[in-house]
Amino acid sequence: MNENETRALQYDLWKQRTAINKLGTDVGALFLFFTQRLCNLAGSRRQHNEALRANGAAQVLAAMCRGPRQDLRRLATRAVGFMGWDGYIEQRIVGWDVKRSWELWIEEVIPKEERRLASLGKTFEDGDGFVTEEGDEFQAPPGMSLRKLIVARRQWALRLARRKEGPNLANMKLLGSTPDVLNVLIMLTQEADVDIVKNAACALSVAAFHEHNNGAMGRMPECVEAMVRLAKTDDVEVQAQAAATIANLGYGDAPNQKLIGELGGIEVLLDLCCSNDVDVIESATAALANLVCLHKANAVKVCVAGGVEILVRLVTSDKAANLLDVDHISEIQANAAEALANLTSNFGDESAARIHTLGIAPLVLMCGSGNIQVKRNAPLVLGNISQDDEYRKTVGLRGGIEALFLLCEKVDEVTQANALWALGNLAWQPHNQERIGRFFNQLLALCESGWLPVQANAIVCLANCLYYNERNRERLEGTEGGVRRVVGMCSHEQPLPVQEASLRALVSLSYTDRMALPLGGEPHDVLPMLLHNCRSPTVNVQKYSLMTLMNLVMHNTNKRRILDYKGVEVLVAMQGSDTRAVRELAASILESLADIRAVDELAAKKDSFGVEGMLRLCQGDDLQIRKLAIEALAEQLWLDPAKQEEVAKNQGIETFMSVASQWKDEDEKVLLPALWALRNVTHDHPANKDYVGDLKGIDVLLDVCQNHTHFSTGDVLESALSALVNVCVGHERNCRRILRRGLDVLIDIAEGVNLSLNAEEIEVESEIQDEELRAFEMEKVTERRKSAVLESQKTNRALATNLLQILGPHNWIRCGHCGSKEEGGSRCKQCGRAIEFQ
Repeated sequence: MNENETRALQYDLWKQRTAINKLGTDVGALFLFFTQRLCNLAGSRRQHNEALRANGAAQVLAAMCRGPRQDLRRLATRAVGFMGWDGYIEQRIVGWDVKRSWELWIEEVIPKEERRLASLGKTFEDGDGFVTEEGDEFQAPPGMSLRKLIVARRQWALRLARRKEGPNLANMKLLGSTPDVLNVLIMLTQEADVDIVKNAACALSVAAFHEHNNGAMGRMPECVEAMVRLAKTDDVEVQAQAAATIANLGYGDAPNQKLIGELGGIEVLLDLCCSNDVDVIESATAALANLVCLHKANAVKVCVAGGVEILVRLVTSDKAANLLDVDHISEIQANAAEALANLTSNFGDESAARIHTLGIAPLVLMCGSGNIQVKRNAPLVLGNISQDDEYRKTVGLRGGIEALFLLCEKVDEVTQANALWALGNLAWQPHNQERIGRFFNQLLALCESGWLPVQANAIVCLANCLYYNERNRERLEGTEGGVRRVVGMCSHEQPLPVQEASLRALVSLSYTDRMALPLGGEPHDVLPMLLHNCRSPTVNVQKYSLMTLMNLVMHNTNKRRILDYKGVEVLVAMQGSDTRAVRELAASILESLADIRAVDELAAKKDSFGVEGMLRLCQGDDLQIRKLAIEALAEQLWLDPAKQEEVAKNQGIETFMSVASQWKDEDEKVLLPALWALRNVTHDHPANKDYVGDLKGIDVLLDVCQNHTHFSTGDVLESALSALVNVCVGHERNCRRILRRGLDVLIDIAEGVNLSLNAEEIEVESEIQDEELRAFEMEKVTERRKSAVLESQKTNRALATNLLQILGPHNWIRCGHCGSKEEGGSRCKQCGRAIEFQ
């Protein structure tokens, strides 16, 4: 594409973007476009008329027929008439009308936009068709921290929006003066859909804001009854809107005040004053203020119901709904915060569910209180209600992480310790881990606190943030001295809570290949410390140290260093532990260490022995040597196809076939590379394909496939199918062999027969080398494992399907008379005789 074509394409894209933007922001055009499309579809087809009726088009169009615009009335009346007749207009005609309408809209909009840009000395390449508003720019004072800069910018944006916001009195008056609108909104407050109820309550509160509507809405008893009823619901947004409507209805209107009081509105509003949601409290107090103004009966109701005490408490504690909205931040009563902490601690699940239903924002904003007791108890509340993953997510979305780190900046150590404890609970949720990761420098500094509760909780939070979170691991590694601090706190000289949490963090760090070698050697050399920890009397210290060792022994260099540090003796001693997990971890590490000799032996012989020598190693008794030798040959065959003839010449195919044919007794560690070696030795090599077929390799591979359909052996099935594909592609005789012996097997695999998967059968504990999982975390790991198994099954089914397609051209019968190949039928198409088999 040359420059002119590129520019033309950019221009066309700009026109389309500009046209859709203009349509989406031009209310008049949007109404016209909507009506045109309904008119275009009405009467065109039966299904379109049915769909219009199902969506209430008749009512909508009838309302538009009463509207002020003549062009809309013309289209609406036409559409209403056409809805009564099922035409049969070709779809391309309908589509052409849509296309032509859009082109006409572009022809109308684009010239105007180009003239506007030209007046500014710009072209379409300088603008995107979106008109921007000019306003004051935010000017940050020098020396402001990033956090304060974000808060200040947000404050500036909020205040700028408030200056530009304001009521539309004409529309408010219209809402209240149109009986149909109010009746419909009141009816919608009884819907089962909570969002519809919220929106209807909001619309009614807006309508009630206009003083002209107060009397009209008050003369509708069902309106006031609906608001009092909605104020009793559990949804905080509905409560706030209902209370705001009552506040507006009661402003300066004695009849409305009386009616609301008689319907029990006072008692309901006092209950709302005890809500944990700030918006509800604000609306309820405003309504009470309006209802008792100049109305003695309502004032009596407030006193009798204990409203004085409630109001006094509210006067002494302010609440805010948004941490970034400083204008709305204020104190919450200290004893109320302490009561919440005790409540959520003693009745965690029940109170957490209730608090989350009411809204998290007030609890988050408790962290911004100026009261020291509130600041100490606020994180306890947030931590107590964050025992469930969904609740953790909600707290994080409501700014809980940022609020708690704000508390960590305070000098009060109790506040810091409580905030870090809550952060440790929240850190089990992946999105919260990412949020906490942005504060790693602050968190690492707290890990070196001189007060043990602060230090221990900070390290617990750090360990939880690293748990299965690669980005946070990279953050810690990239922080100067970060890994060194964690390693230093794993020592037995540290307090036990600090040591345990630090070892958990080290387990996660050692999980990656890039950290395994630096941790096992220079610059950290944690192996002596870990082996020393294995002698600890504390089971968790032993377990986390062994988990780290298990991650480190994946590298041969670390294996040798463990042997040099006499780690075998330590690990053997661990076999006497009373804890099963400790014994199993130590046994797994010992098994890995046993591989080091085999690896060294193979590496020494690999270059000198060549293919012939490697094949001799494949026939030895040492399982590990055989495995590594076959893997090495499979790799050579793939990287250097010239090795195929040499391997075949030295009876390599027979060696691989011998392993595959003894699949019942052969270890899977040897079987898998043997199957891949068969795949590679036959790749694009007709002679080797012939030889595998003559050795009855097709039967062997089919037998392997048929007996490895369980989800736990999916990798063996994949290897065998891959070998069959290479053996058969482009080879008629081998394809015919499969057609005679294994067609049913391949069809079953391709159709998913016997590829069973039950979640209960999945065992993942033995595959995890990071750390112990809680119940809900184990469920997630199991789900990931199940997804991987399903992907493996999908791959195997695709391989079987591909193999069936390869066999397709060879699915014929040879006529016994003339020898021609017939794809089907009972008579030969060549000689006309009945097909006979030789």
